[in-house]
Amino acid sequence: MLDRASTFADPEIIGLLQTQFIPVGIDQFKQRRQQDKEGDFWRKIAGKGPRNDFNNTTQGLYIATPGGTFLAFNNNRGPERIKKLMLESLDAYDKLRDEETSPLTVKKPDNRFLHKAPDGIRIVRVHAKVLGGYKPTDDKWQKIFQQSVSRDNLWITPREEKVLSETRSFPSSLIRRLALYHLIDNTRGEPSFWKEADIIKSTLSIDASGNLHGNIHLQRGDGTSSYQAELRGIISFNNSSLTRFDLVAHGGYIGGGKYTLTPPEGTFPLGISFRLVDGSSPFDQIPPQGAKSWWQNYLGPQ
Repeated sequence: MLDRASTFADPEIIGLLQTQFIPVGIDQFKQRRQQDKEGDFWRKIAGKGPRNDFNNTTQGLYIATPGGTFLAFNNNRGPERIKKLMLESLDAYDKLRDEETSPLTVKKPDNRFLHKAPDGIRIVRVHAKVLGGYKPTDDKWQKIFQQSVSRDNLWITPREEKVLSETRSFPSSLIRRLALYHLIDNTRGEPSFWKEADIIKSTLSIDASGNLHGNIHLQRGDGTSSYQAELRGIISFNNSSLTRFDLVAHGGYIGGGKYTLTPPEGTFPLGISFRLVDGSSPFDQIPPQGAKSWWQNYLGPQ
């Protein structure tokens, strides 16, 4: 999110990416583990950088030729550094334009890491934002963290959509998924998700007009984090098809996680929004963060 608000908000970098480069976003957690041609291609590039232990993260920004020749790596903040590397890489690439390349065809993909949404899944966009509580700062990077808005996707299964439309009630599997994987402060990095035992209270109902009402109380057993919030929204259908799913959670949050450090002190306000999308955006196809490794566990018993 730091890069999104700084490096990739720079007009010159945006222009270079649109005209001189082919930007590719991957989940290196999967690619460095994949035992197929796509994984081999990534390890060929990343193996030339400083993060070449594939048992650990290879996270960073890489520049390579279409044939997989490594040109540059960076994992530091700031658009000026990235812009310099991009221009230097263009000069280096001019000397390699005759490099032989061929389309990357993966005939036998490593199915352990194919996390496409199952058939019939409805996708709901999720955003979270800390709404106050931070101490004032002049540090530009801390300001980005403090103002950041997270992005994720929620999956609703065909069975859950059917239950919602036919009974006008929330299936327990959907309430569980909302609580464990999406009612979380993920505004500063990857969150530590809640566990089943952390759900103290979770209610969500639909009235005759399609209005959503609910309450949530989540608390870790060691007392380091909690979230108590009200949920309000609206839902609608065309016959049995979900046409609207708008939901907002708002309440007091306490604590952070291993990769979501430096939260505001004490109880701070956290808002989380949910909105149904049509699946046409490339971002809609990204699996939920909670489904990153084991999407069957994310969906839970159906």
